[in-house]
Amino acid sequence: MWNETRIKELLDANPKAVMRAIVTIYERQTEDEKHSHTTKNRNGVGFGAFDAEFMTSLALQIKNGRGLSDRQLVIGRNKIKRYHRQLCEVANAKAAVKPVIEAAHECTCEDYDGEMLCPGCQVARGVHPDVAYGNAVGYAEMKSELAHSDNW
Repeated sequence: MWNETRIKELLDANPKAVMRAIVTIYERQTEDEKHSHTTKNRNGVGFGAFDAEFMTSLALQIKNGRGLSDRQLVIGRNKIKRYHRQLCEVANAKAAVKPVIEAAHECTCEDYDGEMLCPGCQVARGVHPDVAYGNAVGYAEMKSELAHSDNW
């Protein structure tokens, strides 16, 4: 079970976890908020108004395949820790879904081309269920999720 202490320890120890956390919170923003780099809805999800512009710029930089500078990483780490509740929610939801999907999974990978794995096998290998079951764009992201899967 993920909690505030465990999330913050992970963020302190792992720069990749910081970048994944930034993107995770960014993905929770509404589409309008993503495009405007602001917070428009007081829904307790995504970045707060004070952080939205800067953290969205970091998230887009990461999503475009560029890492963060040392300075951006320090600032991003300090800011993303404020979102520990959302990060716990995401990590705990993933942990709860994975065993259910694995238990119900009957492998059909032979129906997929080449290296492509069926959604159940992707989840079993650590891919977030949203990615495996089609709420993400394309196979490249799925492979990236397999290769870079941390805790959310």
